[in-house]
Amino acid sequence: MAEMRKCTFEGCGHVTERENFLDHLVEVHGYRLVQTLSDLVEEEDEEVDLIAGGYEWKCPDCEAINKEIEIPSDRYVKCGYCGLTYKVSDYHHAQE
Repeated sequence: MAEMRKCTFEGCGHVTERENFLDHLVEVHGYRLVQTLSDLVEEEDEEVDLIAGGYEWKCPDCEAINKEIEIPSDRYVKCGYCGLTYKVSDYHHAQE
């Protein structure tokens, strides 16, 4: 029997087989997996630049998390899940 895994990202709760879990994160939550760390780092002294990758927003209607690569010039965004459009009221960088 296949090992199952439950997604806990923002209360998702979707259960999938372990080998399909990364596909779930990409398709449902918009994750982009570029490379594994072992593929990326060949030597310990290599360095990388970190580049901000866009903006996230939560749809008020369907509560889906959407990602934008830039602030739209017309300041409107469309939910990729339910199709509703919203005006951007504010934007900021994540704080830790």
